[in-house]
Amino acid sequence: MDDETRREEIVYESAIRSLRYGFYIAAAFFVVGVAWSIAKRQELATSVLPFQKIPGELLDGNPAAVIDLSILALMLTPVATVLIIATNFYRLNERRYATFSLLVLVTLAVSIALSLFR
Repeated sequence: MDDETRREEIVYESAIRSLRYGFYIAAAFFVVGVAWSIAKRQELATSVLPFQKIPGELLDGNPAAVIDLSILALMLTPVATVLIIATNFYRLNERRYATFSLLVLVTLAVSIALSLFR
């Protein structure tokens, strides 16, 4: 395997790992939230809580807040993945691709901020 192929594999493997673990974390929150709702005999929520209310609802023992954490984890997984990709490109001295990745990250961050704080 040549050096260029190995460099690409580093980026691919780290992105795959980030997406995989992000999914696992989101799925775990979801399963815990649904199981908790069933245990409390509480209906599943039909809407998500505002971002600012999630910590308080978690402290109040609201299982819907855990399910909302799973949605938040799904939203943050691509952001973390793009950040990891940009970091790997920077380490590999691929400044152009690192810059493009950071532009994608800014776009993702703005879109998430708009959706969370509207």
